[in-house]
Amino acid sequence: MTGIVRRGWIRSLIFLLPLITLLLFGLSGGWIRAHAWISGVAVACAEAALLIGWLRSGGRGQGHEAAPAPFRIALGFLDGAYLIAVLACVLLLGYVFDVSAAAYFTVHLILLAGYAVIAALLRFSGKFAGAQDQKQRDQRNIRNDLLKRLTSMRARVRGMPDTPGQSDLMEELARFEETIAYGDPGVIAARAGLTGVFEQHLSLLEDQIQLIQAVDGSKKEALTAETVLLVRKIRELILERNNLASPFKSNSV
Repeated sequence: MTGIVRRGWIRSLIFLLPLITLLLFGLSGGWIRAHAWISGVAVACAEAALLIGWLRSGGRGQGHEAAPAPFRIALGFLDGAYLIAVLACVLLLGYVFDVSAAAYFTVHLILLAGYAVIAALLRFSGKFAGAQDQKQRDQRNIRNDLLKRLTSMRARVRGMPDTPGQSDLMEELARFEETIAYGDPGVIAARAGLTGVFEQHLSLLEDQIQLIQAVDGSKKEALTAETVLLVRKIRELILERNNLASPFKSNSV
């Protein structure tokens, strides 16, 4: 709740503080001096930029598309540098040196345009980098979920010591788990998350292992051999996609 109240105050300041600053500068120039109004507008823009940056940093630090920390820090430095540059121009060109209103306005316009362009580039780059980081996290989560399912399958097979062909099935499951553990997370996520065929095969494999536990001894051997072939087929799906995505990668995973 405190965070919501804080953000509400910042939003209010984004409108109130620049307006107050503009009126104070206008008042200092007797309401008619052009330099005073230009200074007021420039400082108001810098204040608004700083407050918007503060609001963004407080509200999106943990968001789905949050920019990585280096980009947020760079934006903070940019906001501060813009404010300092504006204040320096106001002090030097607005009060110390005698420059025309048109030249004074042009300098502040150039500062604002430069700030806007750099800030837009940083925000776009940060958003892209954040999206890539999130994509990689999602891919790792998919891989970890697959590993958990495979670990559960191996535990079930390990609990069937009297099953013919148990060692072959354990070996194939171990190879499959190794392929998932050391394979490209993007390839695995693409195969597991975007193709229903892979999920169907994996669900069938889980059902096959449960069925091996349920049937009597005369059918266990045939079901186990069939399950071994199924594990090899699913593993080949991953290896095939992995080789297409990374042709120079070793096939030994």
